[in-house]
Amino acid sequence: MRTLDEIRFDINQALSTNATDALSDLAQELRQHNTPQSTAAAENALGAAHTMVGDVATALEHYEKAISLYKGLGDNAHLANVTTNVGNVYMQTGDYGLAMEHFRRALDVHEELGNRKSAANTICNIGSILYLVGDYPGAVEYLQRASSMYEDLGERAGLALVVGNIGGVLLETGEYASALEHLQTALAIHDEVGDRFGAARTVANVGAAFQALGNHDKAMEYCQRAFAEQEALGDRTGVASTLGSMIELRLAEGSIDEATQLLDVQASHDIIEPQVLAKHWYNRAKVAEANNDLDATKRHMEHALAIVTEAGARSDMCMYHKALRDLTQQRNDFPGYIAHNNEYLRITEEIRGKDATQKMAMLEADKRIAAERAEKEKHRALLYNTLPPSIADRVLRGEVVNDAIDMAAIMFMDMVGFTTMSSGMAPSNVVTLLSSIFSACDAIMAEHGLMKIKTIGDSYMAAAFAQPDALAQAARAALQTLSTITRLHPEIVVRIGLHCGPVTAGVIGIERLQYDVWGDTVNVASRMESTGEPGRIHISEAFANTLAGAPFSIVERGTVNIKGKGDMTTYWLEGPAT
Repeated sequence: MRTLDEIRFDINQALSTNATDALSDLAQELRQHNTPQSTAAAENALGAAHTMVGDVATALEHYEKAISLYKGLGDNAHLANVTTNVGNVYMQTGDYGLAMEHFRRALDVHEELGNRKSAANTICNIGSILYLVGDYPGAVEYLQRASSMYEDLGERAGLALVVGNIGGVLLETGEYASALEHLQTALAIHDEVGDRFGAARTVANVGAAFQALGNHDKAMEYCQRAFAEQEALGDRTGVASTLGSMIELRLAEGSIDEATQLLDVQASHDIIEPQVLAKHWYNRAKVAEANNDLDATKRHMEHALAIVTEAGARSDMCMYHKALRDLTQQRNDFPGYIAHNNEYLRITEEIRGKDATQKMAMLEADKRIAAERAEKEKHRALLYNTLPPSIADRVLRGEVVNDAIDMAAIMFMDMVGFTTMSSGMAPSNVVTLLSSIFSACDAIMAEHGLMKIKTIGDSYMAAAFAQPDALAQAARAALQTLSTITRLHPEIVVRIGLHCGPVTAGVIGIERLQYDVWGDTVNVASRMESTGEPGRIHISEAFANTLAGAPFSIVERGTVNIKGKGDMTTYWLEGPAT
């Protein structure tokens, strides 16, 4: 049985080539693993397969199952990817407000987890939404942002895609020369990375740019090149679409026989997309019109209209009603003119109303997402203010932080006689003094790789975990803490205690989270501090033995009675070895 990673690799290949049958087969292979992770991946793959063939309802059912499974697993990264896929479904069906809401939710998670490639993909999708609602400046802004991210990541394939999309926006806005430049740049990158599928579709778009510029010979050259490559790759959707462009070119130049031949070639291919199929029958209508067969023209146009009506493609419905309205004038069909003109006007108004509704929905979605983001940022800021950054990162990822650490160095520091000294000080001065001392301690701990655990009154606790030289780092931090406080505040005298051993660490609390450390090691470190002497660093025998061989001056103190432990041999850490 193949591994999940091997199957996922093939799924990505199938997604890049719109291979729906392959996706279904790979989903069944994933299910054989019979784990929640593999089942979730299978549901996601089936959602993509049904999206490709336009079965939106079934696609959403599969995606919802995947979302439920990933939530149960706490797998936020894959959950965000499925959320993006759902956004793509809503974008395909014209529910731009819902699409934008899903994309923004996914983007928040990708950015929170530091998944910059997935974030760039989602930003590109947001650019596509803005393009679809006619916000071309906004679309270019987002696409350029995605482009910069892909460049920083060295993701050349992603860069090619987004540069090509920018070219598509420019083509739509009449910036034909600039569009051509972007499309040719995208094509060069597709060729560079060996993305034949992306290159073929970009070649077809270059042909569209040349057609817009009025260079029909160049346009046909690129379309024929795209057609040959797409046929070799088995890109059924691309083949049908490119043939449609070639037919339109032949019709525009009046080559009716060549257009008819290409229509027959196109008919021999499996045309999946309803709009491409409708355009096929519309082009047949144009051929019939050129041959003065207005009955066939009407019949083909009505067939095209029926296809897009069933698909719910309202913009195309509007276009074909207008074409049929104009045809009725040639046929002196006044009732037909009234009927098609009424439908054309009605749908036009509905589209305008829907556009306005979609834009309002997008604004509402932005407001909701902004409010959620503000709440998340507030929560995030609170976590980073109360927890060490590495622990806050884990909490934000949804982890339950509960660690068993085999070896840790624990440091306690206490200010001798501070309670008595501070009793005669103004409260504001006490706070200022403690802030100065603890801020200096924070900087020292950060420099030496220790984690501040907490402060209690005038005491300070820190720990060193994981790194091979944790004890040496703790020793250096203790020595620097002693010298720094003496230099900054000569009136303050501190005791420091150090011990090492296993500990349990974790996050506790609900309203106010705290990362704390427990165990006998912590208790002994605290006793080292309390039984030490002012201005000195008191260390346990275990700490001294583990530190043996490191460049430090260590002096035996002798036997000390430690509460709860009895007599222990302890040592003074005097400084670096001389």
